[in-house]
Amino acid sequence: MKRVTTSEQLLSALADHAPSVQVQHLEKLEQHVQGNANSIVGDHGTLNVFQVLNADAAKVLSQYLNLQAPTARPDADPSHDLPPPEPDLLSREALEDQLISTLQRGQTAVVTGVPGSGKSTFLQQVARRTGGLYIQLGGKSTTRALRALLRRLDPTLVPPTDPEALMDAIDAALEQRQELIFIDQATDHPDLLQALMELQHTNGIAVSASQVPVVRSRTVSTFTLPPFSDEELNQWLNAKSISLPPGELIRLSEASQGNPLYLRAYQALQAKTIPQDLEALEEQLWQQAGVIPGLEHALGFTALAYGPVRVTDLRNLLADHTQTAPTVQDVLKFISESRGLLTTREGVVTVFHSHFAEYVERFLRQHDLSEPYHQLLAEQARQSGATVALAYHLHQAHDPALHEVTLQASFEAFRTGDWPFALELATMAEQDSVQSGDLEQAARSALLQANILQVTRANGSMEAAQRAAQAFREMEDAEGELAAEVFQHVLRVGTPDNQQGLQGLEGIRQNLGDQLERSPSFAAMLDVNLSFAYIHSGEFELGREAAQRAAEGFGALHESSGEFTAWQNFTLCAAKLDDLDVAEDKAQYLLQEAQRTGHPRWILAARNTLTMIYRKRDLPEQAEQHARDAIRQAQRLGSAHLQAMNLANLGNALLDQGNVEGAERAYQEGLALLQPGAPSTLGQEAHLEELICRLRMDAEQWQDARQLAEAAIAKQRQVGELLRVSTLSEKLSKIYAQGGDFARSAACAQDSAQYRPDVYIEESVNLWAQAAAGWAEAGDLDRSLNAVVQAVSLVHSEHATAFQGQKTWEELLPLLLQHDEDGFFVMHLVRCVNRWATCHGRAHVRRQLIILTRDASVHGHQRAASALAFIVGEGHWSSDELTALAQDIQRIWSYVSFHDRDDGSGVWTIGISSDPGFILQIDVFSELPATRAAGMSLAVLAASQASAFFAVMADITLALQVKDTLYLIISEADQAAYFPSINLKSALEKQKTAAIVNPELGAMLALSNTWMDGHSVGVTRYGRSYVALIIDFCQALWARWNVPEEQWERATRTLAEHYLP
Repeated sequence: MKRVTTSEQLLSALADHAPSVQVQHLEKLEQHVQGNANSIVGDHGTLNVFQVLNADAAKVLSQYLNLQAPTARPDADPSHDLPPPEPDLLSREALEDQLISTLQRGQTAVVTGVPGSGKSTFLQQVARRTGGLYIQLGGKSTTRALRALLRRLDPTLVPPTDPEALMDAIDAALEQRQELIFIDQATDHPDLLQALMELQHTNGIAVSASQVPVVRSRTVSTFTLPPFSDEELNQWLNAKSISLPPGELIRLSEASQGNPLYLRAYQALQAKTIPQDLEALEEQLWQQAGVIPGLEHALGFTALAYGPVRVTDLRNLLADHTQTAPTVQDVLKFISESRGLLTTREGVVTVFHSHFAEYVERFLRQHDLSEPYHQLLAEQARQSGATVALAYHLHQAHDPALHEVTLQASFEAFRTGDWPFALELATMAEQDSVQSGDLEQAARSALLQANILQVTRANGSMEAAQRAAQAFREMEDAEGELAAEVFQHVLRVGTPDNQQGLQGLEGIRQNLGDQLERSPSFAAMLDVNLSFAYIHSGEFELGREAAQRAAEGFGALHESSGEFTAWQNFTLCAAKLDDLDVAEDKAQYLLQEAQRTGHPRWILAARNTLTMIYRKRDLPEQAEQHARDAIRQAQRLGSAHLQAMNLANLGNALLDQGNVEGAERAYQEGLALLQPGAPSTLGQEAHLEELICRLRMDAEQWQDARQLAEAAIAKQRQVGELLRVSTLSEKLSKIYAQGGDFARSAACAQDSAQYRPDVYIEESVNLWAQAAAGWAEAGDLDRSLNAVVQAVSLVHSEHATAFQGQKTWEELLPLLLQHDEDGFFVMHLVRCVNRWATCHGRAHVRRQLIILTRDASVHGHQRAASALAFIVGEGHWSSDELTALAQDIQRIWSYVSFHDRDDGSGVWTIGISSDPGFILQIDVFSELPATRAAGMSLAVLAASQASAFFAVMADITLALQVKDTLYLIISEADQAAYFPSINLKSALEKQKTAAIVNPELGAMLALSNTWMDGHSVGVTRYGRSYVALIIDFCQALWARWNVPEEQWERATRTLAEHYLP
């Protein structure tokens, strides 16, 4: 940017030159110049307004004062050549270091970059940082620039007029100072660079230019200034206190391409999206292109082309347009002289920025200049077999030959992801075929429209499929009619008619049987659609099998599009089945294939799947990157629903990293992209509301969470997305439970279990168990027992007949003890009955439960021992009950035989809740279930009812029988395996920490909510930091208990041996 004289300096200079000038004239001059400045800034944003001001000042001086504008000699004050730093510059220290390192080796570097990349700004920053000599050429001649350089080196010297003497004087001055030299805007001054490099004593020269000048005397290194990275873009926005949602940030990054020219325009206009009208900036670049003969034509072909333009393509196009015969080298030289407006990468020519390409296209169209370009581009596309490009350019050229290729081009455009153009061509093809009576083309065009409308979630897909079926029927094409029927079934998938759609597809496959072998193409098409239906129905194993059949079938037919879709479905199923190695390998392969072939829709699908896989692998940073790339791809496709879907994925990946604010911004942005209540995206809208509901639940904002869940579930019921209805019902169950409405909570849990697809058996079991607990809390024991039976029937279907009919809890308990080997349902039944008895004051029922679980524990039923602890923990005991309880525990201990831990006996870990909300976990070294029952009961009493604990312990001589110490330690990961009560769940969520101290027992009881490093197949692996925390905590307790320090060493060793592998 030029150094500009201020209005005060200008007035002073005028007064010096013309003392007789009237003051009012000077004031009028100042007002006029200032007015022009304001106008220019307003009209042109970030343009260099000072160049315009200089011209205006000269005009005003001549018009008002009849004076020549004072000329500041370039050698009068060289320091003015370095403009003051701009307040919004972004420091790029790593790049600056690279350039400084090059210069300090005595080399010459030419800093190049596309227009607007910040070459001048960057050079100024490095010059300011190093204190080097900075010269801005602008309109200066080479001689004037060299004179300025000499005056900068030694202000006492009078620059010689002889060029050779001038160079000798500069060389001599450099010998004394050894300065770095920075020359800005040297594109039009290759002679200056040549002159400088003939000097003997330069330490390093940096030159900014649009292209590398040709020099002869010294090797010149090229330093290309890259665009802003995403990280730098974030820094730039943060410096201006601009905060954007993640999708809009990606859109800004894509639209600006990291080019500071466009980013500054974005800032100047203070827009929320990238400004489309950059006429003032881009008009100058277009005028610049007109200076170089033929550059406007090259820009026109490159900007208007549907696909990539290679160097050889541009050579042929220019030859046809200008009737000349340029060589490839001529074209490359031509591009290098375009001052960055055209760039090449791997042989492909592009306009330096997509917005400028749009400006060129708009300019040519508005001036009726584009059709000749499109005709030549269409001919080239015809010769290269690029059907979609051919159709596009014929369409833009209004060439009737377009109608000859509409259907074929529509198929290709759909396959490559240009859905709007594909739909336009397919509609045109159907209209043409109806007019001409071509039933086959009419049918295929209508079926293609149905596919496009289904993918883009627009209305009219079923109607188009029905038109296709009718046309096939009229031409008696049975296979075509069946294909249309298949697609109509596919359209029912994911709707309330989902089951009908799946059964229809299965029926067609079953009916055709061996006939499918005679039509491999139809068989592959049917299987890939079956896999899609199985995925939506949660039948992932069947989906994987169907997808593999389809992929192999399409592969044999060399149908790349169908093969990709089939393998994509296969990968998705593998991921859902947690076969993550297979899923990741296949997804990476699909991404490579998509990138190799350049299909944007395939790239998007592969990245979407990889996002899910990396989340499952607990690699949220990698998931986030793929989600961002998928959003970028969806924006290029112009699909709002795909953007919204991947914003949801991004939000999930951010949430996995603990970035709650970022996750919500992603969800909210996705929601804002969708039209509220639109049928085509209603399910997606509801899903985003469900994700936001989850955040509200985590924040304990229950009222907002309930409103979101209720709104979302109504939409999902309308759409018929049963799995989402189930997950939302589960959330509502938890929300109602928090409000104490256990009846509604239980009803929602029951709904969730019923809507959950059959493949989610484990989740359904848990939901029935949750419903059973809710009905018990609500006082409805019959419904509670029925829910327990429903859960049992899902797991133990082989014993389903034993549980038929309405049964009392007294009848159910022995059945469960007989058939429920794991004992989960024993524990759950006892818990539900106990909660019901506690709520209704049925003390005799609780006593009966204690006796039954006590006896079952003594006889080796492990879960009965856990159930006994829950009963003890949730009760408030009278003195008589405490006496009976002490006798029960003493009876259990009479069957216990403790062992030293080194003999290989089992280690039982038990989780317990307490009334204050603390959570305890006890490790007991014994191989007997009875030990577990007694240990848990004692721990429950210690945690929940201290007085009851001491009362019971008065009758138990536990300390005399125990050789090892009892460690009472908590970890949230282990607690997830236990769900004894609402109290425990609440305590888990609050993550309380406390200690229970009872040194008389000889027992050590410690609590901590610290996570362990990880778990693997039932084996707990404790990290060293976790063990260190336990030891530190225990030593603090020992000190408080006055345990002699000489006893600490053995106890510490015992702890470390147990918890470290």
